[in-house]
Amino acid sequence: MRHRHRIALLCAAILAVAVPLPPPARAGEAIEQLKSDVALVLGTREAGRDGLQAATLEMFDWNEMAHRVLGDHQWSARTEAEREQFVRLLGGLVQGQIAALGAVRSESVEYLGESVDNDTATVETRIPRGPGNEMRLDYALLRRDGRWRVYDVVVNHASLLGNYRAQFRKILKTVSYEGLIAKLTAR
Repeated sequence: MRHRHRIALLCAAILAVAVPLPPPARAGEAIEQLKSDVALVLGTREAGRDGLQAATLEMFDWNEMAHRVLGDHQWSARTEAEREQFVRLLGGLVQGQIAALGAVRSESVEYLGESVDNDTATVETRIPRGPGNEMRLDYALLRRDGRWRVYDVVVNHASLLGNYRAQFRKILKTVSYEGLIAKLTAR
């Protein structure tokens, strides 16, 4: 009996060493990554649609965002080509909202803090808009392949992802997925 216990302990020790775990997130890593990404994105808005698209490519996890917006059922029912099309259309919507931020400069963004739980993080920010007026932007991030990417932005306590999900579900209840795509393409 003692022999089996020793073998079990030895196997557990070997597995603990043999199975690589992702490195733990360093304090401030998500916030520093986001600062860099926000500066790049806000700096490229004047470069036109292509510049903004390229800058947001690294900042956002478009596949994760699209999957969460559609939900598991709708996402799994889509072909790879349909998923790619939806990701592209959703990205265009979000990029349009970023472009609409107007004269916001990266140096005006105040980073309030971050909370990290394994491979997810939230970074809280605010943008002063005048005396007694501010816009809160809190970013939900996932760490994949050693890089933090945004999958949701909470603007003044309203989730962008949740807003799109509610709008799209309403459309999907009344028309087909193809109808949703037609509405998104017409924008």
